[in-house]
Amino acid sequence: MTSTRHPNFNNLAYLQVHDQYMADSIAIWRHYPIPYVRSVLIACFSYFRPASDLEYFNRASAPIQAWERGFNAVVFGQVRHTEDRKDFLELKEAGHNFSRVLYTGMFLMAVIPATVIWGTSWS
Repeated sequence: MTSTRHPNFNNLAYLQVHDQYMADSIAIWRHYPIPYVRSVLIACFSYFRPASDLEYFNRASAPIQAWERGFNAVVFGQVRHTEDRKDFLELKEAGHNFSRVLYTGMFLMAVIPATVIWGTSWS
């Protein structure tokens, strides 16, 4: 713990935790590769959705809803918008996996990998 009572992530004990976590990750990846890839793809949908689509913004979004939709369309490339998170999850259950991309930040899905590739090509 630091003097402010927060975890000290610079402590040497975290190196042991890292080694254990890495061993567990490798074991999971070797024995369950398909569920691992599936969970990464599911996480991508959450990562590339605008923050205003998270649960705790649902109650306060009514006054700024038009502004929010315009901003998300221009900045993130979000073509479609759901009223709440349950609608988005129901799309998956109904088998509309490809159309769910329209609810994410399509610009970010293209820009982030392109930036990483461009950055690594310069190093």
